[in-house]
Amino acid sequence: MDTQENMESNKEVDGDGHETNQDMSHINTQQLFRNIDDCLEDVKPENSQTHLISSENNQSLKQKELGEASQHITTLHSNQSESDNQEQNDEKTSCSSSQVDLTFSDQSVNKSKELFSSDSENKSELSKSVVESVTQANVISENIHKNITVNTNKNLSEETTECKSENKFLPTTKHVEEEEDVRSCKRQKLDTGEQLESERLLESQKLEALNRCEELETAMEDENVPVKEESIPVNEESTEADDAQQGYEIQYDFSKSPGQITGAWTEFENKEQNFLKGCKWSPDGSCILTNSDDNYLRLFNTPSEVYYGNMENVPQMTSILKMKGGETIYDYCWYPLMNSSDPATCCLISSSRCMPVHMWDAFSGELICSYRSYDQADELVAAHSVSFNPDGSKIYCGFNKTIRVFDVSRPGRDCQRRPTFAKSIGQPGIISCIEHSPVDYSLYAAGSYSRTIALYYEPKGELACCFKGQQGGVTHIKFSPDGTKLYSGGRKDPEILCWDLRNPSKILLTMKREVETNQRIYFDLDSSGRYMISGNHNGSINIWDVLDTDTTPQPILSYQAHHDTVNGVSLHPSLPLLATSSGQRHYPALGDSDDSDSEDFTQTTDSVDYSLGLWWLGS
Repeated sequence: MDTQENMESNKEVDGDGHETNQDMSHINTQQLFRNIDDCLEDVKPENSQTHLISSENNQSLKQKELGEASQHITTLHSNQSESDNQEQNDEKTSCSSSQVDLTFSDQSVNKSKELFSSDSENKSELSKSVVESVTQANVISENIHKNITVNTNKNLSEETTECKSENKFLPTTKHVEEEEDVRSCKRQKLDTGEQLESERLLESQKLEALNRCEELETAMEDENVPVKEESIPVNEESTEADDAQQGYEIQYDFSKSPGQITGAWTEFENKEQNFLKGCKWSPDGSCILTNSDDNYLRLFNTPSEVYYGNMENVPQMTSILKMKGGETIYDYCWYPLMNSSDPATCCLISSSRCMPVHMWDAFSGELICSYRSYDQADELVAAHSVSFNPDGSKIYCGFNKTIRVFDVSRPGRDCQRRPTFAKSIGQPGIISCIEHSPVDYSLYAAGSYSRTIALYYEPKGELACCFKGQQGGVTHIKFSPDGTKLYSGGRKDPEILCWDLRNPSKILLTMKREVETNQRIYFDLDSSGRYMISGNHNGSINIWDVLDTDTTPQPILSYQAHHDTVNGVSLHPSLPLLATSSGQRHYPALGDSDDSDSEDFTQTTDSVDYSLGLWWLGS
């Protein structure tokens, strides 16, 4: 009954409502096992004690059953060959049904084995024969299943080959195919759009260039037709490079003494002995900063007449800002990225006696923040020199045998301490000046009052080398624009030395000047690195061509600028304009007197000139 139900369950209903057999081979296999069960029932004795079969009868029965099993197997084999064509038309359904029937056949085999095991010993040979026939039937069923599977795979492979021949790039799944199509379409659109945009831009630039050429040709043929500079197309990518090269295009004229355009002197007459201590142009050239003995930092704007080329009748300059330093100002420095169009960058720092390093707002003159240094006794100490690194992120301060580095974004007392002299090794003395290389930002130089110059490398400030050659304490150092040379000058030292950094112990040039005091006498180098300018104790200014092959070059121009010591010189970053500052401390002379209780102090006979001057060095 179970077999009949399974056979009925394997039936299907076609489109016309008729029942169809899925697989004739499966039905034949089921019929085989049913016949085997019937044979077993016939062979089974009713009573094992009373109905014993002799050995001869057993042998004849064995041969009979074997013959019947072989006939059934032959019949199955022939029926299977006829049903192969029908099975190929419906591969998937036949595969599933064959698996169900094979499962059923396995259950029948297990049942037969259990039945044979319960029989007596006399029926063992007959059981073995029947089992052999069942095994052969299973082998035939497995072969049939393999043939069906091979045919199915073959048909599927043929269909896949046909699909691939139609579309070689067909993905394995529909979802992947849709994603790849969308991505390829997007890439094609982007590539096409970018190509079209670049072609349009190139064509527009060509048209502008052609129009410009035609306009220039017309202007050359007819001198009365002016050429508008605004019509010249500007390449934004080359703007930065052009700005960097503007300094190298400054045209100086040293064939004659320059003329003074204007200056400032009234500002420094309010107090006696109010001499200047240097001047420095801002990085963008919009203003100039001065330091004086009254402990004020003054800010002067560049005269507007200079930009229009009007060098005559320029009024006297007046300060627009004053910043009180408290005590004697040791050093000051502009923020390297200062630009007047960006107020956030308009700042500077200064160091004063018994005071921390202050940062000032160059727009309002207000104090922004402070950077404090303390010694071993937790007492505030002042920096003798200050300097920004090239990107303006750190402040370097010089102390006695120590350099401290502050993070600009973290005011206060947090800093990195870098000793310059330890265990009789390094650079001794007070660090009086610090300068960074314009090429290698990890390299900086420091000069000290011990007449030594040292080179240090970031990030830990390790000592690279230390050399000595100045006659007095080093007060000012400056790198050449290409970073291969270093210039140094000292107090009460009449020489400016040029050091070859490729061989630091070698002095390339020695330039003579007049320095008779301990004050800092600045010098400056133009943006091309060719011309060196320095003041003298007698109020004159010397200009050298450092590209001269002579090891002790003579000044190519020397002129009288002030009646007192010229302690500060600074070249404008983009114009042939020179700023100078003058003055020194004058001590009264002790006069002769018969009264020992009274002393007659008279003013020294030296000329007094405390002023700021602007000089035009162009043609």
